[in-house]
Amino acid sequence: MKNILIAGAGLSGLTLAWRLRNKGYEVNILEAADKAGGRIQTVTLNGDTPVEMGATWFGEKHVNLLSLLGELGIGKFQQYDTGIALFESMSFVPAQHFDIPPAEEPTFRIQGGTSTIIHTLLEKIGSERLFLNTAVKRIEEQDGNLVAWDNHHREWKADAVVLTIPPRLLVNTVSFSPELPGQLSGIMQSTHTWMSESVKFGLAFETPYWRNNGYSGTVYSQAGPVVEMYDHCSFKGDAYALKGFLSGSVQHLDEAERKQQVMDQLKKLFGNNVPMNGDYIDRIWSREKFVHYPYDGYIIPHQNNGHSIYRQAFMNGKLWIAGTETAPAFPGYMDGAVTAANSIAGRL
Repeated sequence: MKNILIAGAGLSGLTLAWRLRNKGYEVNILEAADKAGGRIQTVTLNGDTPVEMGATWFGEKHVNLLSLLGELGIGKFQQYDTGIALFESMSFVPAQHFDIPPAEEPTFRIQGGTSTIIHTLLEKIGSERLFLNTAVKRIEEQDGNLVAWDNHHREWKADAVVLTIPPRLLVNTVSFSPELPGQLSGIMQSTHTWMSESVKFGLAFETPYWRNNGYSGTVYSQAGPVVEMYDHCSFKGDAYALKGFLSGSVQHLDEAERKQQVMDQLKKLFGNNVPMNGDYIDRIWSREKFVHYPYDGYIIPHQNNGHSIYRQAFMNGKLWIAGTETAPAFPGYMDGAVTAANSIAGRL
């Protein structure tokens, strides 16, 4: 096998492409969205403040991700948690103040933003191998090879195809001839897509007002709309932001209304010193059509993530499924994405 087609230009797909290119394989990567990265999305607020709308944190236990960062020369820094944290149990009760004990296992972020991994991998792979706005629609086995058709009706022939698309999205948007085994299709239908229910938000400010007043920026709330929040200042400490998660109940509101509710909650938590002109953004991941496919019923978090069936090859050993949900360790996380890519690279 020398000609490999990869569907999906997230962390799994790009890590795999880089590994295979280093081994002399010819690789093409098809990405349905208009940019690479998948569930890694770093946006910029206030002109120069990186804020993560997708994958953000990792720890020392995520050894495969750490190894990749070392290979790529990308640095990490520890999540800021110094100062007072807040817990809000009910909307009509003042928030409780508490100190967070030192973490036994520190949490890290990536210097310059998580998308640094994506940009660095693309530089090493070569952007000419990436085809954006190109979704795989059908895969057939023909004369000992696999043939894929995309949404532009183009034909792609390959010795092997690796699909790094979230399994539930994959099974509902790509057809196969011959059809995939029924057990595999059933498992994919009931595989949880990590982060797809999340509503993330970010706010950038001219000053870190929470740090200046002795707060860590950490908030846990049962009153909402902010249910979790953390300090999100830059590695150099020269760009100031907060980042967190919103309750799913705010999805029906427009962005301006969501921002207003967030600002009202922050003013209640931190007092009148909260600047009301913070640069705001949020991301409702269930609306990301190249990540999430609506569930038919209730699926628990991580359901069927890392299932043993994902370690098999199909279509006579030519078709592999290798997104982060397939990894046997830390599925759904960045480390799972790298683990899945490393596994397929070795087995191919």
